[in-house]
Amino acid sequence: MKKFFLIFLVFFLKNFIFSQDFEKKFIEHLINKENYDDAIYCLNNLDLKEFKNHDSIFYLKGYCFYKKKDIQLSIKNFSKITESSTFYEKSRFFISYENLYLYKYDLSLLILKDLNIKNENLEKLRNLQFAGISLLKRDIENFKIYEKKFKNNYFVTADAEKNFVKYFKEINNYKNKSPFFAGFLSTFLPGSGKIYAGKLGEGISSFFMCFTFGVLFAENFVKQGKYNPQTILFGSAFSVFYLGGIYGSYKAAEHQNHFFYENIQNKILFNLHIPIRTFFN
Repeated sequence: MKKFFLIFLVFFLKNFIFSQDFEKKFIEHLINKENYDDAIYCLNNLDLKEFKNHDSIFYLKGYCFYKKKDIQLSIKNFSKITESSTFYEKSRFFISYENLYLYKYDLSLLILKDLNIKNENLEKLRNLQFAGISLLKRDIENFKIYEKKFKNNYFVTADAEKNFVKYFKEINNYKNKSPFFAGFLSTFLPGSGKIYAGKLGEGISSFFMCFTFGVLFAENFVKQGKYNPQTILFGSAFSVFYLGGIYGSYKAAEHQNHFFYENIQNKILFNLHIPIRTFFN
């Protein structure tokens, strides 16, 4: 019923009011209200032959899919925008940014490098993108090249430039945790590998669990013998916690590295997105 109403409304606007401009304004109204599915539905039912500026339609569709986080369809529509269009530079920045979520860092760089930018502020925005992508790639030397061009004098990019310098220092100072070394530590001292991996509470807990069951096992072994049920029970519990602690230390180090870089990656992506949105809005 809702789709039928939308089709009827678009048809009415097209045939009885101000044709193309009114249709487009109605769709833009849907987008402003964040009704992206309805906007896409209306856009798909437009007759492109009646529109002189197809680029604006492709941009609106690309933007809707961008807001819906449908990266593939967003890129597909943005890519149809011609180079002569006023939407071209904006769409290329969005395509470059979206490719970062697909881990296509080199393609993202290439898209931006191919732009013939003459606007000084837009060039600052592109340099910021280059710097952020270099951080995502952990390409320290390239980041230093782009960092030298930071001016901190343009409100759109200033905060992100400062943040990128901070993130660079964090990445440069971070010491990767070795999973094998963490497991090795816990082999000799239960819990120490988890403490090395940054899990102090888990490390202390692991140590006391192993220590407790180890003492109970040793006491029952001496007093009751190795075939006593309690000896077997405490020995089994000690083995589970001991071996589990070694494996847990290995995974804790892996998780710590993953958490650090994922956290940094999300911060970088956020600081790449906000300036693009601010500049082009």
